[in-house]
Amino acid sequence: MAKSSAQRQAEMRARIKERNARLADTSVNLNIDDHNKSLARLNVYISARAKAALLRMAKKNNVTQKTMIEALIVDYEARQTAGMDLSKLLKYFDHS
Repeated sequence: MAKSSAQRQAEMRARIKERNARLADTSVNLNIDDHNKSLARLNVYISARAKAALLRMAKKNNVTQKTMIEALIVDYEARQTAGMDLSKLLKYFDHS
């Protein structure tokens, strides 16, 4: 018998929760690839204008909206921290 959408979603949530727990339980420092494997849920309302822009940008770049949001956030942070000296970077990441 085929699974319902709710069953597939519940299984996906369980897999994500299990993977995040495994990554959180490691005693070693996580590298950037490990952080990319960990997923966090983000529920927000954005303006219709921003949503339309997101759709256009994702379509133009042939990526999902999720991938586009991730790229925008990571790129913005990289630009914001690019000129920081080490003490400012440490302070910035300490407050993250």
